[in-house]
Amino acid sequence: MKKTLVLRVMVLTLLFHLPVLAQDTDVCMQDLSIFAEFAKVKNYKSAFQPWMKVRTSCPSINAAVYSYGERILKDLIKNGTPEEVASAKEDIIKLYGEWIEYFPKRRNKSIIGDVISKKAQALLDFKIGTLKDVTTLLIWPIKKILQALQTPNYCITISKHTSTVTKLVTKK
Repeated sequence: MKKTLVLRVMVLTLLFHLPVLAQDTDVCMQDLSIFAEFAKVKNYKSAFQPWMKVRTSCPSINAAVYSYGERILKDLIKNGTPEEVASAKEDIIKLYGEWIEYFPKRRNKSIIGDVISKKAQALLDFKIGTLKDVTTLLIWPIKKILQALQTPNYCITISKHTSTVTKLVTKK
């Protein structure tokens, strides 16, 4: 008896919330279209509000949220008031983290390295983090490579400016 009551309540709750979820997706798609059109013509000020709505409501809807979002925030940093500039600098760092979380690949190719390097450069440019923070951020992909290549068939060389991964040829 109790199980059927709980099941009925769950089904009814789901049925009432399903149209709301569909409306949210429609609103997100509409706002995505609006801010993308504004961003295409470089009207970043008008694109900011609908972009922010999409970014907070449905961050995984499209990669354009992050590619156009970067442009929108960079324009705000360049042309905004001092308060807007400070807020946008912090926001662009968060944006890069979200970009990696929701869209780590573009056309089945990883873009994590590109986004991490943009984030590290932003930290340096805006004087937000310490040099240690930037170094830690840049070393993270190298550590991932090292974890993936923990076999005796690879030789990894890391110097001050470069790192290389070489497959060793073994004699039979």
